[in-house]
Amino acid sequence: MKLISRDTKGKIRLVSISCDRQETDAGDLYVISRESGLYGGKMIQGPAIEIFKGKAKRTTAEQAALQLNALIKGYLDKGYVMLPDGITDVEAFLPMEKTDTKGALKPMLCKVIDFNDKKLLGKTYYASFKLDGCRSALYC
Repeated sequence: MKLISRDTKGKIRLVSISCDRQETDAGDLYVISRESGLYGGKMIQGPAIEIFKGKAKRTTAEQAALQLNALIKGYLDKGYVMLPDGITDVEAFLPMEKTDTKGALKPMLCKVIDFNDKKLLGKTYYASFKLDGCRSALYC
């Protein structure tokens, strides 16, 4: 299964997740493997998740399916979109804005302004005061 998303610089990120079954002397072994990287670039192999037995009276296959679905749901919540087979123009398929699993736009997060940073001078910003516990700070 392939999932894609845009990063903050507009580049397309790709995550590939697969689950393989292997037979061993002790029984079935399921291995969930992940690769991630830039679309069309070098893919980096993530750590493999090996599932030897089920938890809470589940079989090994059921446990592997649950963990695979949890990983996929985590990526979908981060704004990734499933890439269907046969898509040739990924740029046109992927929206420019990040959305959650229901299609709602993800809000822009606030950051604290450092007034001593010289890169901030001479630019226009939109900002508002936010109360954070017992102190107030300027965010943009």
